Amino acid sequence: MKIKKVLILTANYGDGHIKTAASISNELKRQEPSAEVTIINLFQQAHPIINNIIKKMYLKCYSRIPQLYGFLYYSTKDIRSNFYLNNLIGMFGKKTLKKYLEEVRPDVVINTYPVLAMPILYKKGKTQIPCYTVITDYGIHSQWIDPGVLKYFVGSESIKEQMTEQGVAPERIIVTGIPVCIECETVDMNLFRDKYGLVNSELPIVTLLAGANGVLTNLDSTCRTLYSMKPEAQFIIVCGKNKSLKENLEIATEKYRDRINVFGFVDNLHEVMKGSDVVISKAGGITTTEALNIGVPLIVYGSPAGQENENTKFLVHKRCAHHASNINQLVKILTKLLGDKSILEQMKESTSIVRKPNGCTDLVKHILKDLNDQHNTEKRIGMKN
Repeated sequence: MKIKKVLILTANYGDGHIKTAASISNELKRQEPSAEVTIINLFQQAHPIINNIIKKMYLKCYSRIPQLYGFLYYSTKDIRSNFYLNNLIGMFGKKTLKKYLEEVRPDVVINTYPVLAMPILYKKGKTQIPCYTVITDYGIHSQWIDPGVLKYFVGSESIKEQMTEQGVAPERIIVTGIPVCIECETVDMNLFRDKYGLVNSELPIVTLLAGANGVLTNLDSTCRTLYSMKPEAQFIIVCGKNKSLKENLEIATEKYRDRINVFGFVDNLHEVMKGSDVVISKAGGITTTEALNIGVPLIVYGSPAGQENENTKFLVHKRCAHHASNINQLVKILTKLLGDKSILEQMKESTSIVRKPNGCTDLVKHILKDLNDQHNTEKRIGMKN
């Protein structure tokens, strides 16, 4: 059976879910060129004003009051799918989703965000369209889990273990890795240095990522401290979509321009990562997976909350990353890494064990096989009748 239409549900709370949806869409079109893929930001489509308010609250809460965000995350982490709050959240966007199901008439629906509207419609018999969910972090929250989901795609065996402990049948959990498409295979370092203003070919390159929305704080003082550390390094600072942060940092680091270069949103972040010796970042599921798949040593900086705390614990446990909660720890860790290349090589070796660079390809292959098997089964049943 050739898949005809696919509906991918996503959300713009951070950039990771959008990137995941785009990666899956591109891979679907590569494996099944005739497929029509529709991506919708369901909550934005259904309630744009409310969605924008929630998004702003999320970003402010995460960056300014991470303890509150962490409390909310962990206090709801293990609630059951039939809990009244889940049913209430599931109503959010359900009417809009029904409209898209009628208009698009997809063969399959893929969640890249814990959207409960689709599994609720399935459980109530309002649709028979199979629903798959792609979990985009290395920790599991109950919001992702629902009996109306046919199968889950997860990033690690530890997630599968956690989900089976919560009652999900193992055959419904497929460990593919978090699906990201790495667009940059090799980097010409001479061109790379010219492109990003790196004038010293001898110094190591450290990239600091503020997140797609530039949510890391106190970066002006962080940059000044990093500039003065020994051994010396040269730095690429990526501010994401936060234009005011970029402008402020450009002013604050003007006299350090020989070794600090500030950028806004970077289209080819894979290239930046691949050209770096170390990446400093928050612990978003997609960014950390990109770092894993590229094989660049990672330092998680700040006080990660909620799912990013779970991601940090996973990466540190697997020896793919270090965690620095403040600037003093960051300088200490970075000094150690840049002063001893054997540690960097050990981290790269750890990432080679954990990473799953074919996650997106394997995920799409699995869905296409499922649909083909289902079609053949229905065909056999029809012939018997």
